Amino acid sequence: GGAGGRVGPDMTSIGASAPVDYLVESVLLPNAKIKEGFQSLVVTAKDGTEYTGTLARETPQEVVLRNAAGAEVPIAKADVAKREQSPSSLMPAGLLDPLSEAEQLDLFAFLSRLGKPGDYDASKGGVARRWRIAQTFHTDAQAGRDTWPLGAASDDKRWLRTMSLVRGDLTKALLADVLKAEGWSSRVGVFAATDVEVAQAGTFHFNLTANPATELWIDGKRLGSEGASSTALSAGTHRLVVRLYPKQLPPVVRLESRDAAFVLN
Repeated sequence: GGAGGRVGPDMTSIGASAPVDYLVESVLLPNAKIKEGFQSLVVTAKDGTEYTGTLARETPQEVVLRNAAGAEVPIAKADVAKREQSPSSLMPAGLLDPLSEAEQLDLFAFLSRLGKPGDYDASKGGVARRWRIAQTFHTDAQAGRDTWPLGAASDDKRWLRTMSLVRGDLTKALLADVLKAEGWSSRVGVFAATDVEVAQAGTFHFNLTANPATELWIDGKRLGSEGASSTALSAGTHRLVVRLYPKQLPPVVRLESRDAAFVLN
């Protein structure tokens, strides 16, 4: 659904646009057919250093490659000794070797459903998919810091990061897995944060699926609870935090907006 890097082709609707045999071949034999625009380029610098990646962009002064990690690598053309197209994909062969046959079948079944109507349709935007998760405990409450996640910056090291399911659901099971929760008795708060990007100031609308005990906060201020809410926002990035109570965790948290763009990377 737009989340992730740009090293390979967009997989959002791959199941609806490609037959299963093509998916199997592409994963098991990544060098057999490389999609146009994702061929690897090998650039050799005058000092002998080799750089490999897909071509991100090129100017009269430099070549910029995107490597297998998704990072952009600029190379000055004045330093280039040779450049040539590689016959190999950035995707390494043998990625599925550690998986059992059943796990491989599950993977291909998942890929074949991406983009089709139902639980695996990630083609529709307007839903939060990338989340930061935090929890607070009785010791935090005693010290008066049990709501620190409401104002924490996105790069705060205490955040734990996760993704929603394909359709945009952040489930109770996902939260428990991220927090490694064996029991919730010592916890006083669970917080799930995401960001929206606003291009132009205006009034923006949100819809939270959770339960009545859940609270929605934006930029450190309480906006509402479950259901629809709206607020005026200036241009820029804004932090949304869903505040949950451990003893009343909903089965699913889902945050949508028809006019604000959720940050996916």
